[in-house]
Amino acid sequence: VAVNRARLDYGFFQALTAKIDAATADGDTQEAEALTALRQQINAELDRQEDLIRAAEDHASLLIMEISEADDLEAAVRENKEQINELFVAVLTRLIAAAGDKESKRGQKLRRILDASLDVLEEDMPPDVRLINRLARAEHPEETATVLERDRDLLTERFLERYDEMVESVARRNEELAEHLKAVREQIVAKMTLQR
Repeated sequence: VAVNRARLDYGFFQALTAKIDAATADGDTQEAEALTALRQQINAELDRQEDLIRAAEDHASLLIMEISEADDLEAAVRENKEQINELFVAVLTRLIAAAGDKESKRGQKLRRILDASLDVLEEDMPPDVRLINRLARAEHPEETATVLERDRDLLTERFLERYDEMVESVARRNEELAEHLKAVREQIVAKMTLQR
């Protein structure tokens, strides 16, 4: 169920119900009962997984509130490093979007928590992946130029290959981010040319 969650939609259940109805109409009660039991099991597992996700999101929301009350946001994030994960970042990103105005006090605080969280997550990443993540978050062209200048020793042909792989992967999920990364790639190539 977890692996096929996205495919277990209304159409899936409609097709399953049609099979149950067809088995019933054909007098195949054993097949109809087996398919009905399957439908109940799938629904029960979907509900269980939904409850787990909701509980994890609630936990992340409470942690965000706790961190936001700290005097030192960065230290509070670091103290809770083991609980900072993709779900935490996803919930935090949703809250930032819900806060609306980036310049509001709440929006700025949430953004600082996000930046500190991403920094903590990036500490365990290889340097080239960390650089790609920073470039993805930086404003183009000023901030990305600063990031590239700071990490110019990482700008190699191997890095560029890995960067291109990342852009290709991102393009399938987020066209806007992919366009940003493509624009940054021009800066990378220019900086590499100057270093030669």
